[in-house]
Amino acid sequence: MSLVLSTASVPPAHGLPFWNQALSRTWAPVTVTAQAEVPFAGSVRSYRLGGVRVLALEADAQEVTAAAAPSPDGCITVVIAAEGTMSLAQEGRRAVVRPGGMVLVDTSRPFRLAHDEALRLYAFHLPRRATGLPEATIARMVAVAVEPDSTVACVFGPFLASLARSASSFTPEVGERLADSIHGLLAALVADQGHSPPPEPDAARAQLALRIRDFVNSRLADRDLSPELIARAHRISVRHLHKVFEGEGITVRRLVQRRRLEECARELAMRGPSGPTVASVAQRWGFVSTAHFSRAFRSAYGLSPTQWRHTRTPTAATASP
Repeated sequence: MSLVLSTASVPPAHGLPFWNQALSRTWAPVTVTAQAEVPFAGSVRSYRLGGVRVLALEADAQEVTAAAAPSPDGCITVVIAAEGTMSLAQEGRRAVVRPGGMVLVDTSRPFRLAHDEALRLYAFHLPRRATGLPEATIARMVAVAVEPDSTVACVFGPFLASLARSASSFTPEVGERLADSIHGLLAALVADQGHSPPPEPDAARAQLALRIRDFVNSRLADRDLSPELIARAHRISVRHLHKVFEGEGITVRRLVQRRRLEECARELAMRGPSGPTVASVAQRWGFVSTAHFSRAFRSAYGLSPTQWRHTRTPTAATASP
C-alpha cells in the first residue's frame, strides 16, 4: 500500500503548512522553512517493503529541522540525492550530498537538511533495532557524505533508486526479501565507510547554532533583535556568533530578516484583505520602517505586500474565474 501527499491538493497559500505535516507524518516530526518565495510545492510518496519504509520525495528549496525524538523504535535513514544538492547537519557534522551521493540520518537525534534548489531524493527508513548496528557506529556514520563516484554509490545507488521508483509494484513476499537486501546494503555501506574516518565532530557548535535559531524564532517581534543582542544572550562575542554561522550558509542578519519576512508573508496570506494593515503586520514582526519592509518583501517574493495578500489568500486562490 502506498501513501501520496502533494501540495497540489491544497490552495497555494496552504502549501507550506501542508508540507510540514506531510513530512512529519512520513519521515519524522520536523519544522519546514521555505528557502525561496512561496507558494511552496512538494510531493512525497511513501511505500512499504517489509519492515522498510521507502520515500520518493520532490520539493522546492527548503530547510527541514528536526528536534531530538529519542526512541528505541527510531529509524536509520539512507538518503540518496537523485537530483539537486543538499546539506545535512547532524552530530556536529555537515555533509554536502551531490546528485548520486548518499548519506545516513538518525531520526532519533536532531538534524537539519537544507537545499537551495529543487530537489528529488529517495529515503529508506530502517528500524534501528533491525540494523543490528551499535549506537556508537550509528553516531560515527551519520552526516558523512558518500560521494557519487565512490564504489558504494556507483553500485548501490542505482539499485536503491530503481527500487524506490518501483516499490509499489512488489508483492508483500517480494518486499520482505528486498528489505533483507537493503539491510545487507547498509551493512556494506557501513563497512566501506569505516575505512575512512569521518570529519571531527563539533557537536557544541551545532547545538549552539540550533539554540540560536530557536532564540531568533522566539524574538522575531523584538525590534532590537540584532547580532549584538543575540551574542549577549548566549554569552559569546559577535565574532564568535558569525563564526558559528559560517557553516550555515547564511548570515545572522539575513536569517533574522528572512524569518521575519516569512512570518509576514504567512500572516498576510492567511488573514486576507480584511485583516490587519500591511504596516501593522510589518511592525508586529519587528520591522521599524514600512518602506524598508516593502522593499525587502518585494525583493524576496517579487510582489508588494499588498499584491501578495490579494493573490495568496485561500479565498483568492480558490475563487472562480
